[in-house]
Amino acid sequence: MPRKPRPKQSQLVQSIGERVARIRRECGMTQVEMARALGVSQANISSYERGALRLPCDLLFLMAQLLKVTADQLLGLGKQADSAQAKGAGIGPRLRRRLELLESLPKREQATVSRLLAAFEAGMRRDQSGSHPSAD
Repeated sequence: MPRKPRPKQSQLVQSIGERVARIRRECGMTQVEMARALGVSQANISSYERGALRLPCDLLFLMAQLLKVTADQLLGLGKQADSAQAKGAGIGPRLRRRLELLESLPKREQATVSRLLAAFEAGMRRDQSGSHPSAD
């Protein structure tokens, strides 16, 4: 049985960097914030994400912890679960953080935000169905 061709080293390094960049953005984190948390320069983070530098193993594990994903997810190994779905409810890390913040608000403020979201949802449904109120 013929073997699958292995990806070139540079393609593999670049795809790891692309995954790191995507997950970092999903978390709402900048390269500067990631660099500070990991004790490296922003230029290094940029180079890892572009595939210009190889990501050291110890840093890979620290990144995974920081981004709250597994090292396998950063490497693209195993079952390709989306990072948001792997965490449960099928929502991204940025939205999850905002929901956690919402839970910490007083009940009255939570109710206000809930009404705002309900009104937004109703408007979205109205827009999707094509029924707009007349502008008379």
